[in-house]
Amino acid sequence: MVSRYASHNFMIRRWLMSGGINPDQDVRLVVLPPTQMAANLAAGLIDGYCVGEPWNSVAVEKGIGWVVATSEQLAQDHPEKVLLMNESFIERHTDQARAITAALREACAFCDVSDNRVEVTRVLARSGYFTGEEKILRQSLIGPFDLGTGKSADAANFHIFHRRNANEPTSESGRWLLSEFITHGLLSPSQRTEATEALRECWTSSALTFPETAAAKKPSKSNKRATPALA
Repeated sequence: MVSRYASHNFMIRRWLMSGGINPDQDVRLVVLPPTQMAANLAAGLIDGYCVGEPWNSVAVEKGIGWVVATSEQLAQDHPEKVLLMNESFIERHTDQARAITAALREACAFCDVSDNRVEVTRVLARSGYFTGEEKILRQSLIGPFDLGTGKSADAANFHIFHRRNANEPTSESGRWLLSEFITHGLLSPSQRTEATEALRECWTSSALTFPETAAAKKPSKSNKRATPALA
């Protein structure tokens, strides 16, 4: 997986556990950069991996692997990437923080519109990070998603960029993260109260106000953001 602190770690561990495999005793989990996953699989240095796209599709395209499960199946609507700023940065650079956050929200709204996905794929293919891989990028962004088993899956909900409160630090996603950190040994149960308090203080977007995102097809009914009440 990509990091012990990433959702990929939680998902691969839970997937192993669902099959009766102890992830701490029966297998060895290692951290690798996403760009090196397929090459290590091809070399026989690893038996599988849990990573975001397009690195699963790279293995399928090369004929060296197949997709056993997607994150939608393992942990639907799980939190993934976060934009994190500390208070001192926001206080010293409020305009910049607001601009960065608003731009990210607008980009997420744009990417979530299915009619924009062809352009999103083209932009990514020209970015220099995925040179010549537009076909592979289309697998999960547009679909159908090739599982590498002779079957394919609908990609409509493979990436959630803005829908379902994806850009909001909700109480539900905060509780999920805290529970996973404790379940998988990154925090001890005795740290739950302290961690909950820390999460309550920082897990909010109410420190900044944002303009409406023009890219979304339907305007939000409310621009109100409440501080989460974590249990």
